[in-house]
Amino acid sequence: MENKMPKMNRRVFLRHAVITAGSVALQGLVARGARADA
Repeated sequence: MENKMPKMNRRVFLRHAVITAGSVALQGLVARGARADA
């Protein structure tokens, strides 16, 4: 495994991580809302 990553790859990876975390949080909120409605 290489420790040194190009800046572009790191930025893309960070953005991907943020988007993934955001979508997971959104899914959790939607699931909680659906459970509250039921």
